[in-house]
Formats: sequence, structure tokens, C-alpha cells
Amino acid sequence: MGPVLGFAPYCDLTDMAACQGLSLDEAACIPFFRPGEAPKGLEHVGVCGVAP
Repeated sequence: MGPVLGFAPYCDLTDMAACQGLSLDEAACIPFFRPGEAPKGLEHVGVCGVAP
């Protein structure tokens, strides 16, 4: 996983509004784990940031 710029709180990838209200307009919930590497039950975990 590359660097995450504008790092903010953890978020739920299924919540489209999870990162609204942050100071970065481009902020989105991006996956915390690489595809296929998330532990069972944590596949939905992301971080609010700007994808590279």
C-alpha cells in the first residue's frame, strides 16, 4: 500500500459519507489492507485520505 496523504480517522468502506466534513475535498475512505490481506471481519476497514 502506498502512502496515504491527508491521513484521518479509520472509516467503513461501505459508508459513502464516512469522510465527509474533512478539510480535504478529495478525501475518501480507502482500503486499509491490500486486496485479499484483510483479517476475517475487517474487510470493510479503511482510512480517510487521498489515494495516490
